[in-house]
Amino acid sequence: MDLKNRIVLITGGAVRVGQAISLELSRAGATIFCQYYSSADAAQSLKNEIELNGGIIHTFQSDLSTQDGIKKTQ
Repeated sequence: MDLKNRIVLITGGAVRVGQAISLELSRAGATIFCQYYSSADAAQSLKNEIELNGGIIHTFQSDLSTQDGIKKTQ
């Protein structure tokens, strides 16, 4: 699967299944936008791993259970 020049938003992308998805899509060439709520350390670790492998990832914290958090994600 070639995802070069594709941008992917992954909510909950720093841990568990979201982390695996982030890594796999990054390996396929996608630029990752990774939203997390409380997993700042895991998000930083994921960012380090993806960037060490030549990928592009942007991480950001937001609470998607609130209107403000949803607006911050836009």
